[in-house]
Amino acid sequence: MRYRVGLPPLWVAHCHCSMCRRAQGAAFVTWAGFAVDALSLTAGDDLLSRYRSSAAAERSFCSR
Repeated sequence: MRYRVGLPPLWVAHCHCSMCRRAQGAAFVTWAGFAVDALSLTAGDDLLSRYRSSAAAERSFCSR
């Protein structure tokens, strides 16, 4: 999967909540938020999978 994103991000944050730690297997996760129209999948968009991990969060990942 390949993607392109327009800079700058809307926000950047480090999260250490239990859901993020469990999902990533790390002490914290760094996230960056972008406007929807700033992201484009350039290859492998058929590999994008998602699941709702809670009422407030949806996780996206490469299914391969």
